[in-house]
Formats: sequence, C-alpha cells, structure tokens
Amino acid sequence: MRLEPVISVKQINFTLLKSNPPGLIVEAAGIVPFPVWTDPVLKLQDDSPENGIYEFNFEAKRPEPSGGPVIQPVFTIFAHHQFQTIPDNFRGVIVHAKSNSLEKMYYDTSESLNKAASMSQPQETGQFIVSGEADGVSFDEAFKNAMEKAAEIQPPGMDMFTYYKLIDFRVKQGGFVGLRPRSHITIAVSFG
Repeated sequence: MRLEPVISVKQINFTLLKSNPPGLIVEAAGIVPFPVWTDPVLKLQDDSPENGIYEFNFEAKRPEPSGGPVIQPVFTIFAHHQFQTIPDNFRGVIVHAKSNSLEKMYYDTSESLNKAASMSQPQETGQFIVSGEADGVSFDEAFKNAMEKAAEIQPPGMDMFTYYKLIDFRVKQGGFVGLRPRSHITIAVSFG
C-alpha cells in the first residue's frame, strides 16, 4: 500500500511545546472514506520556504479493496508534524488534501509578545492553541490536560487578562476496528 492524499482537510491546530528552545506541533484532521486508512502523515513540501508558510501534503495508506459493496460514509483521521524548534520565519501552514487545502496562520510567540509587553496599553497579542486528550468519554479529564498546558503560557505583560476559549471537543470511537473512545479538546489562549 502506498500513501495517497486524504479526501479533504477540515481543521488545523498548533500546539506550542514548552521546551528550550520552544517547539511546535502542527495537527491536522482530515476526511477519509473508510476507517482503516493507516499511517497518516503530514509530508512537508519544503523545509525552508522563503515566505514562512510551510506547506504539507496530508496523506495516509489506503486499505486494499475488499470486493464488497461500496459505502460512502466519512471518517476523521488525524496527523501531525513536529518542529523541534520553531523556524525563525514561521508564519503559518497550508495543508493540502485531494479536494481542498486549508491555511492557518500562527501568531509569533517571541517578537510580538515582547513588543506587547513593552507597551503601556494592553492589546491583543495573538493566540496560542493547546489541546488535551483522555481515554474514554471524559470532557473533564481532557479539559484538565489542556488547561495544564494552557497555564504554562505566560502573559506578555503585567496588566493583561488571559482569555481561554473552548474551540473543539470531540470523541473518536467505533468503526469496523472497534476503537475505544478517546476524548480530544482544543483551547485557544489569548491575552488582552
């Protein structure tokens, strides 16, 4: 089996890694017609684009045809790419699938936050995306895991509010392979 593009990409998230230097995980959710597509991957097209927009192809291994009736339900598949360090020129990503492409911009966590901290007037400085997961159907546990990551992100100035926004909660389970439930939550953190 060879890698093929997934049908479509429907969401992109960034997770900031609190390492030294900071890293970044690009997470994407896509659509496939069968639940048994395997080895999903975000294949980086160019590891140093001049414009700072990193492009990926979202691919996975398609199952061998079974010869049975063709049904057209849709299933979500997830893939990620980890930058050990955030590239200096990083501005965002574009993820390509078979039928669409999706773009997501990233708000710099160093230069823009340092500028905002030196200003006397509070202002919106960007958004950080964090996620948490838990086994089973557990909003509370997934939320707790995401908030632990969110709490590590410090405001860029003394007199700033921190805003938390629930972006997504989903549970993945079932299918022909009988996956056990896994909860996933995404939270946006911003300052102003």
